[in-house]
Amino acid sequence: MHRIGIIGLGAMGSLMARQFMQDDRFQVAAVWDVSAERCVRLQQEFPTIALAADAQALAARDDVDLVYVATPPASHVDYCHMVLDHGRQLLCEKPLSTDIVAARSLVQRVEAGAVRCAVNFLFGLSPMVAVIQNAVHSGAVGDVASVVVRMHFPKWPREWQEAAGWLNGRAQGGFVREVFSH
Repeated sequence: MHRIGIIGLGAMGSLMARQFMQDDRFQVAAVWDVSAERCVRLQQEFPTIALAADAQALAARDDVDLVYVATPPASHVDYCHMVLDHGRQLLCEKPLSTDIVAARSLVQRVEAGAVRCAVNFLFGLSPMVAVIQNAVHSGAVGDVASVVVRMHFPKWPREWQEAAGWLNGRAQGGFVREVFSH
């Protein structure tokens, strides 16, 4: 049984909490979000989930083995360091950081330590990624001089993302980080 703590209950944190709770290998032990309303809503759905007083208290809990950080990108590095300070395993939502220097520093810390860490970016393992890599590396598509990508949604942010106001701006990646990375 993997005992999970979740920091951030927006679209992804809430979705993953529900996914974890449907799998017998996982137990969501505790959650925390800046919105007390989100915490209470999830606890009403799953009464066994404890509500932590804050992120620090969640990471310090003895009944948490792994912490999933599902907050807006600009806060990832700080929360990840806090989780590592408590010796917990870490799963962080993508991107690891909006600051390359801070991301590199965090990666160096992770590589030097013994705690398991991962970024939740499953599309990087998509079979299509391997197909594209093979086509480019083998020369099957010729010499690639440029790539043009056109993306459009009739409504942005999408309905399930509307509460995440940070998705609209460039500071945390906006549309390009959220959509193009996939």
